Amino acid sequence: MPSEEQICFDTLRPACVTEFRCDGSICDSKCCHGWSVPVDEEHYSLYQKIPNSKIRRRVLSAVKRSENGKYVMKLSAEEGEACALLEADGLCFLQKNLGEEYLSSTCALYPRVAYLLGNMASGSLTLTCPIARKLLLLGKNPMRLERVQAPLLRDGCWAVQPKMDAGAFRIVQETALALLQQRCYALDERLALLGFFIDRVDEALGARSEERELSDIAEFYLTPAAAELLTYVPFDSAAYMRWLFGWMDEVKRRDWDALFWGRRAGMAEASFNQVAEVYELQGENSLARLEALYAEYRALYREKFLPAHGHVLENYLVNEIFLMAFPCKYEGSILVDWRLLVARWKLLEFFLIAWVKRYEGDVGEEEVLSLIECAEHSTMHFPRYTEAWNAYIQAGEQELLPWMRQMLVCGEC
Repeated sequence: MPSEEQICFDTLRPACVTEFRCDGSICDSKCCHGWSVPVDEEHYSLYQKIPNSKIRRRVLSAVKRSENGKYVMKLSAEEGEACALLEADGLCFLQKNLGEEYLSSTCALYPRVAYLLGNMASGSLTLTCPIARKLLLLGKNPMRLERVQAPLLRDGCWAVQPKMDAGAFRIVQETALALLQQRCYALDERLALLGFFIDRVDEALGARSEERELSDIAEFYLTPAAAELLTYVPFDSAAYMRWLFGWMDEVKRRDWDALFWGRRAGMAEASFNQVAEVYELQGENSLARLEALYAEYRALYREKFLPAHGHVLENYLVNEIFLMAFPCKYEGSILVDWRLLVARWKLLEFFLIAWVKRYEGDVGEEEVLSLIECAEHSTMHFPRYTEAWNAYIQAGEQELLPWMRQMLVCGEC
């Protein structure tokens, strides 16, 4: 329960977020390897006052000053570059002996992500965490969401672009989530309807419409009548292939292709190699040939993969709404946020389709979870990649309908 001093906010989140428990014995403590965890001044001061002298010495010996004068946890070379406080059982010495309140803010917050706009908060768990991925993505029923009054853990929240007031933000988020969970439509169709909705909201915000008008707009896009708009979105596969392979060329030029991988049977495999193999990129290949191959592989993906694992992809998109503070994370109009959401999804789907073809449909939960992990790592841990990716998307087609036709496959049975 929050203390009387904590401020509670109107919070929208997946209901399962409260079930999350960090347990390195389950996930091999991946977040405790390979990087020096920052220690804030408040907690370093707390460590200096630990009553038990033996525990105090152990904790302080694990902390050092970095080159910029900040405190960080040391890494143990003997234990594979693991945090010096990581125990052999995969658990944290601090948390085991002193409790969660002694964790630095970085460790206490991860993998939680929260955004705040006025008195409205939204948040979830980042999918770079193996436990969070399974908790959020594997449920076969639509992800259950909850709206509660709750405090922000350690007052930790990420930046939001103030493109609208808090009430409008909540209406747009709830509508986006409802659209993405409408299983009578294919995933691309849901994203197209979301695009039409966001375009209409952008227009309404420019006209300074009130919340009641935004609610009326939202209500329409959740009715069957809105589906008629999908007839305006015939897929332009040539434009899509030019866009995707154009980005792949850019990634190769920058030597970033190693960022993209997936695991099969516990071994990492390069996703770029999968694409090169299934699209026969070693030789000459016309655009028409690439279009034909894509149509063939997408049909296999729809037949062999989606019936068993489509819920994982739906849950991924739903969680992206929270992780992107949709539609208020990026600079520009709210349509920028929608385009970036669509582009991230289509890149992930493109690699997944290649994997399904490579293994003739024999791609299961672990493979798709590994590709999602890769997508999260590339966008969260490589700022230069994210900047280049956003610039590539925004340098291309900007008009709503041409963008949809280039990116989204609507009308599939």
